[in-house]
Amino acid sequence: NYLKQLKKSKKKFEKIVVNDGSKDNTLKIISKFKKKIKIINNKKNIGFAKSLKRAIKNTNYSNFLWIGADNPDRSFVNIFKEFKLLDLKYKNKFILVQYYDYKNKKRRSFLRRVFSNYYTNLVNFVFFKSIPYYNGQSVYNKNFFNVNKLCNSRFILAQILLVSLNYNPKLFFIRYNISNSDIDETSSSLLYLVTTTIKDLFIYRFLTIKDKINLLKQ
Repeated sequence: NYLKQLKKSKKKFEKIVVNDGSKDNTLKIISKFKKKIKIINNKKNIGFAKSLKRAIKNTNYSNFLWIGADNPDRSFVNIFKEFKLLDLKYKNKFILVQYYDYKNKKRRSFLRRVFSNYYTNLVNFVFFKSIPYYNGQSVYNKNFFNVNKLCNSRFILAQILLVSLNYNPKLFFIRYNISNSDIDETSSSLLYLVTTTIKDLFIYRFLTIKDKINLLKQ
């Protein structure tokens, strides 16, 4: 599905698939596409954030878009179209953030919907921002952050965006429509997901405040 969409976009892309220590036939299946994709095979499960960092380190392009594994039927045509237009005008000096509006959020499971709303509002409150969504499949520029300094939880996506804003990129938002086939799945328990994410959120906030205090002292 993704290969077909990328072909229609008529842009130069590389496709990286991270197999995060799966114990099913994932590696066997993706190996059939090894001529068209780059495969990173984690011998053991290391989690979303560490896998994303491995993928970023192996990219040959500045801009990247991560795609979750919970629904292979997702459409990214609108993102690719928007990216193409923005790239012509702003080159690598922009970020394209995907978000769900209220109508689409209602299609998600109740717990995921509550967590998404709570999390987005919390990050915006703590960092004085007004971003509509932080965990969407967005287009980022790896030159705007140091991948080795990123956390190892789901907060990594918000952290990438927050760090990137220090470079004053043009920020654009694109609405994503959730289809009926979208599946709410996660490899971690929701409790673990919430606790690790919130912990790294406040650790990063403490570090940013500390940096500002050090700058004022100078």
